[in-house]
Amino acid sequence: LTDIKKQSLLESFTNSSLCDTIPSQTCNTSVHEMLYTWLGEKRLGEQSRFPTRISALIGDHLAPGWRPNPDLVLPNPYYFYITEQLSTPLSAIYQVPQHGDVNQNNLLIYSKPKGQEIFLIDFAQYNANSFCFFDQVYLLLNILLDIPCLLDEWIRQIQRFFRNIKDNSNELNNDKLQPFLSSFQQGLKRFFAINSSNISTLFSQFLSACIAVGMNYMHKSSISPSKQLYSFTFSSLALKMLLEYSGI
Repeated sequence: LTDIKKQSLLESFTNSSLCDTIPSQTCNTSVHEMLYTWLGEKRLGEQSRFPTRISALIGDHLAPGWRPNPDLVLPNPYYFYITEQLSTPLSAIYQVPQHGDVNQNNLLIYSKPKGQEIFLIDFAQYNANSFCFFDQVYLLLNILLDIPCLLDEWIRQIQRFFRNIKDNSNELNNDKLQPFLSSFQQGLKRFFAINSSNISTLFSQFLSACIAVGMNYMHKSSISPSKQLYSFTFSSLALKMLLEYSGI
């Protein structure tokens, strides 16, 4: 796929996969419960790679925070999960069918004169009623991790991306990730607009999915140390925004 087609894919898949379904809602679900559902026993149990990999990155996998650079302290998502500090219930959590492994290799795209059709394959992780945003963010990070980017630039652009979604703005710049992040945000807009009465909880749920997706990628057996760092940073930035926004 060309970069232009990837950008179009992010917008169309995010829009259609969220807005072409009728979500159900459940109350009194916490971020902790959503993370457990998304990550599962395999990644959080005795066979977890998290302790070893996080220790390699930040020195101690149970440290509450870490510094990707001297000027920034980020929370450690694994510490916040293990210590159950994300257990405050949220209201009206949205649930939709979730594929569970939406990456570029599991998408077939049929180009048409007036657009494109997207087909998903490999439904081994399918869940008919799971918390929404995981599939959409999973595809986003799958694409972003293939774009060469310095860590400080990655941090700056992801922080701006979360702020833009929170503020419903679209600050334009010439950064490498900008076209992909903007396309994803455009795909998200309609779903947020349809459910605007619950926008606060919706944004918290979106950030929770970002935390889970970053940790999910970091745990993969075949991922490089560099992508482990960028995935963990993505997750940490989402948690930082969640803590600031929701006060959990």
